[in-house]
Amino acid sequence: RVPQIDGGSLEDYIYMYYGNAGATDAQDEAGTYNTNYTGVWHLSEVPEEAYGLTEESSVPAQIDNGIEFLATGPEDEYIEIPDSDSLDMTTAMTISAWVSIDQSKRYHAVLTKDYPDVSWWFGLTYAEPVIYVSANGSSLTYCLSGASVTVGSWAHIAVAYNGSQMQWYINGMAADAPGFSGPIYVSESDVWIGESDRWSTSGNAFDGIIDEIKISNTTRSADWIKAEYLSESDVFITHQSDESLAP
Repeated sequence: RVPQIDGGSLEDYIYMYYGNAGATDAQDEAGTYNTNYTGVWHLSEVPEEAYGLTEESSVPAQIDNGIEFLATGPEDEYIEIPDSDSLDMTTAMTISAWVSIDQSKRYHAVLTKDYPDVSWWFGLTYAEPVIYVSANGSSLTYCLSGASVTVGSWAHIAVAYNGSQMQWYINGMAADAPGFSGPIYVSESDVWIGESDRWSTSGNAFDGIIDEIKISNTTRSADWIKAEYLSESDVFITHQSDESLAP
């Protein structure tokens, strides 16, 4: 993780050196993301927790590979993440993902925590991003983004909750901010990617490709979400040509 890059700076640079097989491994996976991230799924390969998915489900995506879910497949396709206290976010939460839908259908479940009790359901209705949230584990409030994504094209969708409203962002730009106030219900449900555990027989299966899902236990700012979108679109940085080091 780069400690800091000042916005608008013309003097901050990152140099990457490569090709030295004898270099010391200085990776710091745990330090890549700050402590407010409670879940990050790159989906660059099919994980062991996947159901109905095969090696062919790993396809080129926004960043490296993502997972292609087929809503019309012979069996349910989803990834199941065991419940964790770190996923119990009540008054501050941010969820984001890159999606490319293959069709405009009633429901596309991206990330859900909804059975046996409901906390939230994050995805799309037709081509419009939406999150359903519950204050009591059963009844739902739906919070629409007020904007649509394009079928067959990549879109970055994100929603940030601050305890009194849901703020939507589509491709780094603020969309609607529907009202929902109070704590989100804490359920012991597992988290599913690509399908809904509660409504798996109701046409909730995602149809398309999902990539780079992130959950935070804080309300990310508009600048943060825009920077995330730009950096993952590869338009946030300028790549210079290779340099040769003197012997």
